[in-house]
Amino acid sequence: MKSKDFDEEYFKGGKGSSYKGDYHRVGQPVYDITLRFLEKFRKYENIDLTDKCTCASILVVGCAYGYECKACKDFGFKRVVGVDISKHAINEAKRTFPDIEFYVGDCCNLDIFNSNEFDVIMANNLLEHLPDPRKALKEFYRISKNMS
Repeated sequence: MKSKDFDEEYFKGGKGSSYKGDYHRVGQPVYDITLRFLEKFRKYENIDLTDKCTCASILVVGCAYGYECKACKDFGFKRVVGVDISKHAINEAKRTFPDIEFYVGDCCNLDIFNSNEFDVIMANNLLEHLPDPRKALKEFYRISKNMS
């Protein structure tokens, strides 16, 4: 994947995009789906929400315009960070959700983050687009905290 493959035209429904119009149109459904997923995650992992979320940090990889990040923030994660290969998407995410951290980055080389930096890594609808998903998974493992 190259960042030029995910420019403004892509997010407006052009060249190779599955979106039918502006990506913001799917923002609310993405937000809603993410909240439902997080609730299932909370139950599965037996996370106590009395202090909102015991997982302090989450990195959303392939965050696009940031709607998943907003859901994570509203869910209660103390630190929410989004990363996407698209400069256009990150600029839009920063404009839409200025209170969340966003970075342009390649999921197979996340050297902008330290080892053991995040409690949770979320990468929905991403790995199937990669020529070698193992590279991304190795990076996710490197930057995630050891949970054992």
